[in-house]
Amino acid sequence: FEFTTQILYYNNKALTLPSKEIKLLSLLLKNKNNFLSTERIFEELWDYDEEPSELSLRAYVKNLRKILGKEKIINQRGR
Repeated sequence: FEFTTQILYYNNKALTLPSKEIKLLSLLLKNKNNFLSTERIFEELWDYDEEPSELSLRAYVKNLRKILGKEKIINQRGR
């Protein structure tokens, strides 16, 4: 992932992601090996005038996993 251009390079291909997925990927990479709460992710991804959605967040994670592989993003339920 190139932070300055916000383009994901995967298997020698440049992939353009939707803005929320870019924000999520960037947040995860900047906090690699750290736990991020759902609330923290909501604060970072959604603007103050937007209603955060857990279903949307799950969809963004699912889409990133399709590209990167399931093992690259790990959930911790109940934390």
